[in-house]
Amino acid sequence: MKTLLIVAALATAGFVGMKTVDCGGPCFLSGVIASIIGCEDDAACDTGFAPVGTSGGTSVGATGARLAAMTTDIPLDDIPFDSTGVNDCGGLIVEPCCSGSLSRADMLVASTSVHGDYVEARSAAVFAGACHVNGEYDLTGRQALLAFSIDGGSHDGVDLTGVEVVVSVSSNANLAECGDRTSVAYLSPDLDEAVADATVAWLRATHGEALGRLHVAPAAIEVSLDGDTFAVSIDGTATLTGTALEDRACCAMPENIWYEPLIATTGAVVGKSDTCRFEGDGALDAWTYQNQNNAFVARF
Repeated sequence: MKTLLIVAALATAGFVGMKTVDCGGPCFLSGVIASIIGCEDDAACDTGFAPVGTSGGTSVGATGARLAAMTTDIPLDDIPFDSTGVNDCGGLIVEPCCSGSLSRADMLVASTSVHGDYVEARSAAVFAGACHVNGEYDLTGRQALLAFSIDGGSHDGVDLTGVEVVVSVSSNANLAECGDRTSVAYLSPDLDEAVADATVAWLRATHGEALGRLHVAPAAIEVSLDGDTFAVSIDGTATLTGTALEDRACCAMPENIWYEPLIATTGAVVGKSDTCRFEGDGALDAWTYQNQNNAFVARF
């Protein structure tokens, strides 16, 4: 029987080939379970990846190993991991900040050649100290804004170059967990119907697991990324502005990155929002979470 290692103390160094499972609580204060499965070879050990999953609890990302305080035997077969090491509820693969590696292996299914700039903001800090994250985990982090500015690629034979789309995601649980998700994709009413349909089909095919039930609404939107500065808006509904961390502190202290983008990205960098608010729309409640390190800036 493979064994799981109960983790209770903070380590400052990363440890590869580790599956972690949170036993009913978010952070170290509640205890985390990790399975040391080892590396296939030296090359694998150099990646810095640590798969994260769930087993009746919550899924919290961790880039560093948690030193063992005690051990227990739990069958790994009871944990819903697929062949990639990602749990089947959309568990995370944690990547080193700025590594340029794909951050969500399970989101690569049905991927297309569509690519561009990406900004994501959560209703929780994604880069912060452990106590900060633990304190807000159960009450926040259930919403996100996902903004895409497509600069190339096609789907279903339709060219999507130049398309912008903003998606508001809401769940009944922290987005690190397997919650019941509902999303609304906002597209410009000026888009050609075939292009709009292909964009929605691309979202569902490539990011369907992250978005859950996806609805579509017309709205004037803006997605702007100029260097480290980003600005996203849905007319009358949402505003997001901010900058990627200038000092790239997320790269120097990856152990304080607790979440990662909801979709497959490359070169994700943590950003700080100046303004981040969603006014609510139908079944999606209003929320505000700003002046925090709650964003990601990346390529997809």
